[in-house]
Amino acid sequence: MKNKSTALLMIGALAFLLGAALVLGALRGGTDAKASGKVGSTVLVAKSAIPAGTTGDVAVQQGLVVAREVKPADRAGDALSSTADLSGRTLDVAVAPGQQLRASLLRPPTLRAASIKIPEGKQGVAVQLPFVAGGAGYVAAGDHVNVYGNLTKDESTPMTKLVLGNIQVLDVSSEVAPRVTGNEDRATGAAVTYLLALDPNEAEQVIYLAANAQLWMALVGTEAPLPPTSGRRAADFGA
Repeated sequence: MKNKSTALLMIGALAFLLGAALVLGALRGGTDAKASGKVGSTVLVAKSAIPAGTTGDVAVQQGLVVAREVKPADRAGDALSSTADLSGRTLDVAVAPGQQLRASLLRPPTLRAASIKIPEGKQGVAVQLPFVAGGAGYVAAGDHVNVYGNLTKDESTPMTKLVLGNIQVLDVSSEVAPRVTGNEDRATGAAVTYLLALDPNEAEQVIYLAANAQLWMALVGTEAPLPPTSGRRAADFGA
């Protein structure tokens, strides 16, 4: 019985020593691999030259970036490791082929990136109007408006003229629920800021009127051609 117990103790001791040796070997192997640079670090690098101003999404779509393994010592501190890190961001500087893509080379994502899309050929032009002249809170992003100008050639001949039609509203600073569904006081609202989708010619007209005259917005129910109008003066009303 004693011999059997001794044998079991010896087997247990041998198993313990063998396990310890395996653990020590694994740790030493890992250390040796790191020391020799065999354990790599994945980073994104430029496959070809990437011009400044290129968005991360375009760089990925056009295959301008590729993931590569580099030695830990060669990895830049803020190097990117996933193409997801490029989403919604833009390169501030040009990147040479083989150069690591780093967070410091990119602009942070903008707040509007995922929500406001400027149509091709248009510009986002911001204008501010008094509450009632700006639609009294009835206009929302995605709506279309007609733009009127209150013009004054001289002190005695003011004129109101339809200037632009069916202009898309990209964003608006405030929207108020209609009285039929809410109880907001529409007459005392704050000034309204619009972001309008305008081509260069339209932008010139709106900017000029905003700086030198007065704008008025009218909500359009359905898109329709801009009707021809001659404008209205005091004489048209018998004044």
